[in-house]
Amino acid sequence: IAVLGVLARLRSKPAVIVYWAGSDVMEAARSGSWARGPVGRWLLGAMVHFVTAPWLQGELAGAGIRAQQLYLPAWAVSIPERVPPFPAQVRVLAYLPGADPRFYGAEFIRRLSMEFPSVEFVIVGQDAPTGGWPGNVQVLGWVSDMSQLYPRVTALIRLPRHDSMARMVVEALSYGRYVAWTHAFPGVCRCESLPQVRSFLADLVAKADRGALAPNEEGRQAARDIGPEPSLARLLDAIDKELSRRSRGRRGAVRT
Repeated sequence: IAVLGVLARLRSKPAVIVYWAGSDVMEAARSGSWARGPVGRWLLGAMVHFVTAPWLQGELAGAGIRAQQLYLPAWAVSIPERVPPFPAQVRVLAYLPGADPRFYGAEFIRRLSMEFPSVEFVIVGQDAPTGGWPGNVQVLGWVSDMSQLYPRVTALIRLPRHDSMARMVVEALSYGRYVAWTHAFPGVCRCESLPQVRSFLADLVAKADRGALAPNEEGRQAARDIGPEPSLARLLDAIDKELSRRSRGRRGAVRT
């Protein structure tokens, strides 16, 4: 980031636009003391900063970096015309990468799979879970085409220790599926503890047993609102306004 700031200052214009991902924000929060000093503020001021989620905006502010919150068009998804029917049996999708499954809430998923034996759990992102998983857990490894998987599940449970605006969440919502996530978002059940996600899943099972499980239309609308076209339009507008504001500021400084 410091190198980008130097380049922008050498060009005497806000030529660098930085879009912060979740892991980048974590690193900035850990080592961002330099950003609060005079040199750091001077370098960062030459850049335009964006994040995908309001909680990341707050974390960056704590590190001395002012950023605007905008959804990234590349993470937006196309909305299926119709909601696929739910599977006959409640089936939960979870992403647990092999590199660090505990970071993504593997213990939550393991406990739930044991407490809800009638629910099927589908894990993507790793080859084989370890630690005494029951027989209602299916491991698919890396799945390159998730569009074939969402119609086969009822819900997504995503409970990492830290997250950005996860594309997987938006994809699940676009298919009218239910989502338990560690962050607040329209159509999402925010869960930060085992009792909360347990209640979320028990409610889904009860509705499915009664034949009362309807598509998550609030989630579909939320996914539609940050689709590729509106997200790109908002991003371009924000960049244009920021560059225009800085251009006016430079002209005013010259006149003074």
